[in-house]
Amino acid sequence: MNLSGEWVIEPKWRDAGCLSELDYFGAQDAESGLWGIARKDGSWQAEPYLSGKSGFSRIGYFNPHTQIAKACDEASDLWGFIDGSGDWVVKPFAKWINYAGDDKIYAASPVDSALYGLINIEGSWVVEPKFLDFGAFGKTGYADVILAETKRSGLVDKQGNWVVEPKFFGISTPNKSNFIPAKGCTKRSSDYLLWGFIDLSGEWVVEPKYAYIGSYNEKCDVVFVCPEGKGDLYRLINSKEEFVSDVRFSYISPKFSDEGYCYARPYKLKKPQKSRSM
Repeated sequence: MNLSGEWVIEPKWRDAGCLSELDYFGAQDAESGLWGIARKDGSWQAEPYLSGKSGFSRIGYFNPHTQIAKACDEASDLWGFIDGSGDWVVKPFAKWINYAGDDKIYAASPVDSALYGLINIEGSWVVEPKFLDFGAFGKTGYADVILAETKRSGLVDKQGNWVVEPKFFGISTPNKSNFIPAKGCTKRSSDYLLWGFIDLSGEWVVEPKYAYIGSYNEKCDVVFVCPEGKGDLYRLINSKEEFVSDVRFSYISPKFSDEGYCYARPYKLKKPQKSRSM
């Protein structure tokens, strides 16, 4: 549909992948349940040919620069890369492939391991699998990862080198080098974990004091936080740790767009229950 809410193409697919600047995308045929490549005029560019019985998209997002997408083969249950015609440019070889915020690098897990490393778009390993989880590379060029050996979080570059040593209990994708959300121990107790902000040296810029923190958007200079002990009450702050408004929310999307928008739910105080007279 368009921004006026009008149908550009009437509903005809059971499911569809994410759109990009390209004229085509992955789509699941309503009758057969197979995945193919559809065009934005509603026609098929590549007739449905990949099974979609597992309940998830068999064709990922087509990158507008490389013009390839990850795809899953039912017979082997492995992932590889296809082009816009549906041909395999890298035959299925990985147990799982995730977009990692870079056009030519993906996080992937090999057949014989549950760990993640990095591959290029030719299917070669750039960083050997050794992480429990591999996040996306932010605008600083670094990604958040969890080291399998210690189960601690840190930041790595695109060659897998440590930028921030794995000593935290959680780190979000960094979009500003001196304002990176991280989870660590508070000064009052080594067992009490809260969120704060660190810089690229791994030092606290804002000591841990929030129950939860969203993804910081440096263009809008805004991030949502849930103050400790406030339940499901969320507020917005900037990088100076100033509240940008007095508005409270019961939920905020973890991520703001660069235009400064996200979806949210208003916070409503619960009415006190009336006491029953005896």
